[in-house]
Parts: sequence; C-alpha cells; structure tokens
Amino acid sequence: MIKSWVLAIALVTSIGLGARPAAAEWFADVFAGLSLTQSHDLKLSDRGIGPATYEDVDFELVGISARW
Repeated sequence: MIKSWVLAIALVTSIGLGARPAAAEWFADVFAGLSLTQSHDLKLSDRGIGPATYEDVDFELVGISARW
C-alpha cells in the first residue's frame, strides 16, 4: 500500500515539475556572393563500406543561399 502511494506521489511530482514551456531563438541567414571552392580529393572512412577516396571532386557554384 505504501509503495503505491510513493509511486503515485513520485509520478505526480515528476509530471508537475518536469513540464516546462520550451523557448527558442528565431534565426535567419542570407548570403549573397559567389562561393568558389576548388576541386579536392574527398576521403571517407565508413564502417559499412570501408575507406574510399574520390579524386578531383567538383563542388557546385552557389550565388545566393538562405536558410531559416
């Protein structure tokens, strides 16, 4: 009987004290300019497929990017 009361009190207390409203900061970012990245060798080390090297990987040119 005492164990059930202790469990009930612990449950009510954890729900009552644990529930807090969440808050977050708003963020926006805009970049206007040309991104020039040279070709490079890309080396990967993955447990599933093992090590791999991709030579002379080209990257896309980006003029304007934005994220919210």
